[in-house]
Formats: sequence, structure tokens, C-alpha cells
Amino acid sequence: MTRLECSKGGWGKPVRCQKSSVSPTMLGLARLPLGLRYAPNYQKGQFQSNIGLLRVNSSISVGKMTQRSHSIPASFSLEFGAEKWHSTASNSMGEFPSPVIEPCGDLVAAVAQALSQPIDFPPLADAVMPDDQVVFAVDPSLPSLVEVVCEVLKWFVEHGTEPHNMHVVVADNQTRVAEDLTARLHEQISAKVSVESHDPDNPEGIAYVAANEESDPIYLNRRIVDADVVVPITCARPASALDYMGVFSVFPLFSDRKTRGNFYSLPKLGNAEEHQQLKHWADQAAWWLGLLFGIQVVPAGGNQVAEILAGQTEPLEQACQTRMNKLWQADAQPADLVVALLDGAPSQHGWYNVARALYNANQCVAPGGSIVVCSNLVEAVGSGLRRLRETHDTPEDIAKRLAKDAHDDALAASVVLEALADHHVYLVSQLRKETVESLGIGVIENEQQLVHLMSQHATCAVLRAAQHLSILPN
Repeated sequence: MTRLECSKGGWGKPVRCQKSSVSPTMLGLARLPLGLRYAPNYQKGQFQSNIGLLRVNSSISVGKMTQRSHSIPASFSLEFGAEKWHSTASNSMGEFPSPVIEPCGDLVAAVAQALSQPIDFPPLADAVMPDDQVVFAVDPSLPSLVEVVCEVLKWFVEHGTEPHNMHVVVADNQTRVAEDLTARLHEQISAKVSVESHDPDNPEGIAYVAANEESDPIYLNRRIVDADVVVPITCARPASALDYMGVFSVFPLFSDRKTRGNFYSLPKLGNAEEHQQLKHWADQAAWWLGLLFGIQVVPAGGNQVAEILAGQTEPLEQACQTRMNKLWQADAQPADLVVALLDGAPSQHGWYNVARALYNANQCVAPGGSIVVCSNLVEAVGSGLRRLRETHDTPEDIAKRLAKDAHDDALAASVVLEALADHHVYLVSQLRKETVESLGIGVIENEQQLVHLMSQHATCAVLRAAQHLSILPN
């Protein structure tokens, strides 16, 4: 008899497995997920036999170190968002031992140290006058978003900034994040602190800043443009990330719909030269806005914070990349099955992070292999993803349309389309099964189905907190 479980490899550390002896068939799984019918090279009956357990039997490089596996009891867990799936197997399994990324023990102290001793910049209390209108531009992908933003604003109040002069803009038009943040700030600071969600489709809320070197217009949130001081609070990302735009990322996060569409185009992001041009455009926008410093939050996994860094642009970016490479860089050999686990609070389980996780998984899956993204996704399918249902069009035609599509989920649709070209793709989510399958994606509904799928593949890699990873090229 077989149940499920998955690795203790530590946040962001892949676990590599190899199939061993045949075991009894899985209970409670009458057939494979319907999504297999969408996968390339599928033939009826191809996956109906060879049901085995998994055993680690190889090595993996994490950062610059290669670690060997060792045998442990085949009992482990897969954590993604609020879910924790468990299972056991009748034979032994193994793991790649690696240190867990420790969260900072005291968030209050971490914020105080970062803001009082920023990198190559005076203490932030000396950079802000009591009457300055201060706008905090918040990345919705922040780990512990409400707690971090609340502690940052508390620090500014303690150092002379009046609550009625503080405004928070979240780069997310989903009201739940803004509502939760508003409630906490009003409870712990003052009801005079304002919070709003950025809406890229509201022309009244967007202002012209300048034109870049190529005469492209730079539009940004009006509240940010009108501020005396802008304090970006963003999640640190590796430079290899799908949509990395520098240390601030205020642009295009807080820009208009058309600009965001120009940036979040997979052909541009996937081309090193064009990606660098986009980053240069973002840097120019930060310069025109007058951004001098920012705050970066280094994730620890489990929706927790490893470190908070603040400082002047270039040295802050260098420091963040050093931390991210140390904590989140992985060198994985191609695996037949890659299981990518999404990390964070429910608000972080949207299509953007699904795209980031799938993009990373696609870099370490073997040709013709399978990818499973485990999430608590509830975000509805938008106009971009609905293009995947256009079965009368070729994938090439759909890709061309998506490259020009400015909807928020167009990038996710492009990443899914690219992955489906050579791989089976599955999703664990809270969306209706029919909705997911209509996109050409298979559905995994429970841990029994996942372990059954694992048993069909000779090798398996598990990517924890997959949206934060930096996968080194093989």
C-alpha cells in the first residue's frame, strides 16, 4: 500500500528521486487526471503500468556545493500555502540535506536596523521631514506583507512622520490585501493613514512623469508622483527571475495597463537583450521619479522574512543579489517530474506567482517530462488565460497574441503555453476542475493522485517556495 509524502530538503532546495520496486496500485485513484489527454506525446494506456515507489539515488548542487543523498524513512510532507500533504511509502526514500532558511527572529529589530543603518545612505529619519507627504509603494508579493508594512510605518511615526502624511499604495487591485492592511494600520497606528490599491485601468489615478531615452512615456500612480518622498517596499528577487526589473520595481508595477503589457511579454522577458532594455527603462523611471533609496525584503519561505535591507539603489541591489544567490540559488539536473510548491499567504497564490514557479520548474524538467504546480490559487481565469481555450488556433498564433496582450494573466498564459509545448503540466488549486482542464492543464485533486503521478516517473525534483528560486542553467 502506498500513500504520499515529499521531502525535507529545506526551503528552495530540490529533492531528487529515482523509481524503485513495483508496489500495489494506489487506492482511491481510478484513473489518471484528465489533463494527461492534453499532454504531448500521450498515447492511450501509456501510463497504466509501472507503478513504483520513489527512492533518492543521486546528487544535486545547491549554490556552489554538491550534496549527496542519504536514505531516510519514506515519510515526508509537501507544504504549499495553507496546505500540508503527508504520505508514507513501504520502502526507504532519501533527501538532500540542506539548511533551512532561518527567519529573522525579531521583525521589529530587523526593520529598525535596516532603516537606521541603510546601505550607503544616511539614516532614513534624516531623509524625511515631518511635513513630507510619504508614500509607501508596496509589492503585493512581500512575505508577511501586513506585518512588514506595519512595522515600517511604525518606525517612521516614531521618528517624526505624522500619520496623516503617510499613504500606502499596494500594486494589486484585489481589495482583500488593502482591507487587511488598512485594518492593521488603523488598529496599531492611526486611522489617518490611507491605503489604496493601484488600478492600472484608472486614468484619473495615473500621471505622466517623463519620457525615456527612446521617447516612450513613463506613467505612474498619481499618488506616487505627487509624493514628497517615495519609499518602495519590495520583495527581493534573483536577477534570473522571469520578471526581474531591478531593486525597486516601482515601474512597471505602478504604471498603466499598456506599459505593463509592454513589460510582461514573454518573448521580451525571455530575450536577454530585450529584458535588459526593459530593466533600463525601469531604472530611468526610478530616476525621473527621484527615487534615492528603497526597502527590500528577503524571503525565508513559509511566508516569513529572512532579512530586511534598505539603502541607496546600486549597493542595495548588489547586497540583495548576494543574499538571494546564497539562499535561493539551486543547480538541479533535469528530472522527469518536477513538483513546484508555491509559498506564501493566500494573496500570493495568484497567477503571477504560478507563472514564476512554472517558469523555474520548466528550466529543470527533462524533455517530455511533467510539471506539477501546487498552490492555493483562487484567482479567476482572465482574458489572457482564456486565449488558451482557442483550440482552432495554432500555439504559435496564440503565443503571438499573448505577446501583445496587456491583461494581468497574459504572462502566466504565455508561460503555460510554452511549458505545454513539450511537457505535461498539472495544477493543484482551488479552482474548478473543468476550469483548469479547459486551459489544457491537468488537475491534481489530492495527495494520492500526486504520489501516483510521481510513481510514473523515474526521477523527481521538488522545488519548495518555487517562485523565489534562481535555477542555474545546466
